[in-house]
Amino acid sequence: MTILLVEDNIPVARATKTLIENLNKNITVDIASDIATAREKIKTTSVKLLMIDFGLPDGNGLALIKYLREQGINTLIIGVTAHPEAYTHQEIAVAGLDEYIIKPLSRKIWHNITLKYQLD
Repeated sequence: MTILLVEDNIPVARATKTLIENLNKNITVDIASDIATAREKIKTTSVKLLMIDFGLPDGNGLALIKYLREQGINTLIIGVTAHPEAYTHQEIAVAGLDEYIIKPLSRKIWHNITLKYQLD
């Protein structure tokens, strides 16, 4: 199973990738550091989960999520942010994501996600 992590902070992306892959040997995490790369990877890669940072260098992650939903992409999407106070609940709800988490990703949060969405 492949997860696409859209995260521009490379140390955070690597730490998240390592955590997930170490806890789930059947999961591979691919990383896109911007919206343009994410769009290309989504076109060419079959992914079970998209984890998308809200703040990216070439745009807003919520706008990307909304765009993907408008394109009919029904893949599980979890938004990721270090600054939840910067977004309203309405902005988050309208985007169409399934859930959002606050960075950094912890073992406990990841465990809960795997159980809730049957990712193991």
